[in-house]
Amino acid sequence: MNSVDLTPKLLRHRHRRNHTVREFVNSAFKHAGVELEWKGNGVSEKCFVKSFVSALKPPTSNLRVGDAIIEIDSRYFRPLEVEFHQGDPSKAKKKLNWEPKVKFKELVKIMVDADMKNLEEMKQCQDVIRKLSNNR
Repeated sequence: MNSVDLTPKLLRHRHRRNHTVREFVNSAFKHAGVELEWKGNGVSEKCFVKSFVSALKPPTSNLRVGDAIIEIDSRYFRPLEVEFHQGDPSKAKKKLNWEPKVKFKELVKIMVDADMKNLEEMKQCQDVIRKLSNNR
């Protein structure tokens, strides 16, 4: 078996496709059945719930149409932010014979499904706790 340098630098997930935070947010909420609307520009930009487009309304959610769910906050800007990041998976391919197989939209779906499952389980736990508390 060949020895492979498995340093954290090598194992960072990298691919040659770039996606914005907005793309991620739009994809995640769309998969959850929530249509979004972005208004404003720059630091005054906000993201609002436009509609619920499916029966997949997130469990335990109090979201309503018109709610602002994302606002820009300059306190979180990094002073020396690099404008453009792009990974190069060639080192992982060469050393580990690995290439990314999960596409962006599929990854977002996996993440949202896991979060929604966790929320549903949390809601069920809260329901049990509420019932037990009322039986005292």
